[in-house]
Amino acid sequence: MTRLESSEARDHVTHPHAASNARDVVMHADPRASGGPEADEIYGTVSVLYHSLKGATAYDKYIGDAQKAGDRELEEFFRACRTEAHARAHRALELLGRRVAESAADEDTERGGP
Repeated sequence: MTRLESSEARDHVTHPHAASNARDVVMHADPRASGGPEADEIYGTVSVLYHSLKGATAYDKYIGDAQKAGDRELEEFFRACRTEAHARAHRALELLGRRVAESAADEDTERGGP
């Protein structure tokens, strides 16, 4: 899959006026827009997801730097940090997915759907 380097290119492929990734959601969402506590919880979960993935990407650079320096101990440390960040991101994604599904089910019930 080709990686799109610019946000303009990414938005051209997705939707020009819609949030197209977690970064956009975190940067542009107002957690209190709906007035309910759920918005803060969802915002926090999206934020943890975003920052975990961003951290994991940074650790890749740190691993490379440690390899160039020949420092196996730091390399192993940064690999462990990256593994922890990936695990945290996966957990946040699971939690977010469940809440989105529950919210959609609640909306269907309120509308008289299934």
